[in-house]
Amino acid sequence: MAHLFILASLVFCLLSRAEGGTPVRLAAAEAHPLEGIVQGILAAYDEASVVCLGERHGRQMDYELWIRLLQHPDFPKKVDTILVEFADAHWQGWLDRYYLEGEDRPLEELQRVWRDASGGRGWDRRPIYRQLFFAVREMNLRLPREERVRVLAGDNPTDWSRIKTWRDLPWFIDRGSFPAVVLDQEVLSKGLTSLVIYGAGHCERWKGGFPSELEEKYPGQVWVVLPMSERYNRERIRLDLDLGEEPALVHVATSPVAARPASDYLSRQRPIRVSGVKLGAVVDAFLYFGTLPDPVVPVHSRDLEDPAYARELKRRNKIVKVWAEEHWKRGWQNPP
Repeated sequence: MAHLFILASLVFCLLSRAEGGTPVRLAAAEAHPLEGIVQGILAAYDEASVVCLGERHGRQMDYELWIRLLQHPDFPKKVDTILVEFADAHWQGWLDRYYLEGEDRPLEELQRVWRDASGGRGWDRRPIYRQLFFAVREMNLRLPREERVRVLAGDNPTDWSRIKTWRDLPWFIDRGSFPAVVLDQEVLSKGLTSLVIYGAGHCERWKGGFPSELEEKYPGQVWVVLPMSERYNRERIRLDLDLGEEPALVHVATSPVAARPASDYLSRQRPIRVSGVKLGAVVDAFLYFGTLPDPVVPVHSRDLEDPAYARELKRRNKIVKVWAEEHWKRGWQNPP
């Protein structure tokens, strides 16, 4: 296990160093501690059309899992699209030209995709998010055009050149619903499949998570995978399921915790929105990374070294701050 993880970490370091659009080299999918999780996620597409893979922003093992999924030879056979939170839909055309058509685009254009997403929530601060984009391109360039995986921007379209005051930010109020719209229009209505990489809270199947917005129209088509963390009372789940040191994809429906109240596991960080909900109704599977090291990826980005961008971020943050203050005054209880 230790030997395999050292090898995986070396691959991760090489990927993280590839800045400025440098092609990412995907190593062959050797035996790896996450292989069973990868196979379990891909198997979910035999029944569902969408796998919502919740992430903990900035964690190394989440990124390792993304790369291992891309490396698996069955991934492009089962997955038509990848919908990500860290891409602004205003630039969807650029994404299509770069990833589907294989055009070369300057980094000055591409970086706007993640810089503009949600007004700079941190996607520009850690290299793993841009590296996922480059890894998808590397995979696609080895495939025929008709087999390539489309990257879909999951954050509301925003043209920051037109945002002058807080009143120009109506999309901020309900940004969590936008991925449901994209999945409806670009994936499910077309009979396609998708891997969704979004913050874990957005993937929960109840009010507040977008899978619930698709359930009536597309019953059983969204499979929810959440990472075990303190948000989900990791230690209690580990003990209740007698999990050991090895990573595993924990299928909740066939586990003893499926029928237990979700509040037993999900209430430490925030109040439960729906009383009486069972855990099996919220999540289909948990990601358990066992005893593998799982650090937060250090902040290291060339974006932050750009003086013009730093000034623009300061301007945006000021607008967002005023927006939050104004909505607090109006009684809105959940500013960003």
